[in-house]
Amino acid sequence: MTLDYIDWDIGGVTVINLIGRLTLGQGTHRFREAIDDVMGRGSRDILLNFDEVFYIDSSGLGELLAARKHIDAAGGRLKLMKLSQLNRNLIFTTRLHLLFEVFEQEETAVASFATA
Repeated sequence: MTLDYIDWDIGGVTVINLIGRLTLGQGTHRFREAIDDVMGRGSRDILLNFDEVFYIDSSGLGELLAARKHIDAAGGRLKLMKLSQLNRNLIFTTRLHLLFEVFEQEETAVASFATA
């Protein structure tokens, strides 16, 4: 299974719902497409929903970091939500939680953009 996505806007924040595996090859390519697509429409505050992401490999982590750098350079913010226990462990073990705010609920995550 490759990665797919859908996105929607809530109060100036674009939520990208990722579906599948964020892995080397088609997964990382589709992830880049998702980020480029929403940024091309002018979105700068982006919330990634990992609720339906089943696996992230090291290339996927690299793409997350590259997306963060790209969005930061454009004056935007990138945050994560709804990580499975496996993906949460990965983000915390690699200490990426120090670079990304991680949320459990969409409402809290979206509200955090207004206060940051």
